[in-house]
Amino acid sequence: MERVTVLMADTTVDQAASAGYRLLVCAAVRAAPRGEPLLWFQSGTLAMSTELVWDSDWSAYTAPAGDGVTLRNTYSLGLGETLLVTAPTGTGHVEPTGTAGAVTVLNQTKTGFGAGLARSGPDGRAAAVCAVPLFGGTQAVVEPVPKVFLEMSAQPRRTGLPLLAADGPGVLLDLAPGGRTVRFDLNLGWSWTGAGAEAVPAGTALAPLLVTGRPPVGLAIAVPR
Repeated sequence: MERVTVLMADTTVDQAASAGYRLLVCAAVRAAPRGEPLLWFQSGTLAMSTELVWDSDWSAYTAPAGDGVTLRNTYSLGLGETLLVTAPTGTGHVEPTGTAGAVTVLNQTKTGFGAGLARSGPDGRAAAVCAVPLFGGTQAVVEPVPKVFLEMSAQPRRTGLPLLAADGPGVLLDLAPGGRTVRFDLNLGWSWTGAGAEAVPAGTALAPLLVTGRPPVGLAIAVPR
């Protein structure tokens, strides 16, 4: 279970709510091939203390290639397991072997898809955290990274769509046992104590921060059977 607490002064809560701000959260991964970060969770319910808690459950998904993901073909699995895609609809079954510490999606068809990792958010709803290309006869390997990106944004966003650049000041936060606590101020941005956090200015490209590459060891092109 992971935990992040966001603290704000009462005046910040009132001003942010009046201006239409929402709290946005993205999760970090390592992926081969690389892809795009997706908006994983958002909330317009602002408070002086907001506790975000989520479980370490994992799913692999396939979806039609294109911008944004609405989860359709989703399979619960553990790290080190593989989703074998066996039909041109993007469906298949889970095998108990794969790349250690990661989720593998192996496409045994000649149809291309989008694919990636999904997990339950702080609201308990499963949502995709990234989208990578899954061409016919190839595999994608996605490894969760214990980091999240948080920002307050007044831009209208939809969960599951790519979030390619920071709308406002954000923070890239290392997760830690026992949880992390950060503070937000509309004028001063994000603050925290200790190491393991990085300020992310508005306009920063998020893909290099949230969907980094994986070492090539153990990755292979699969031949459709």
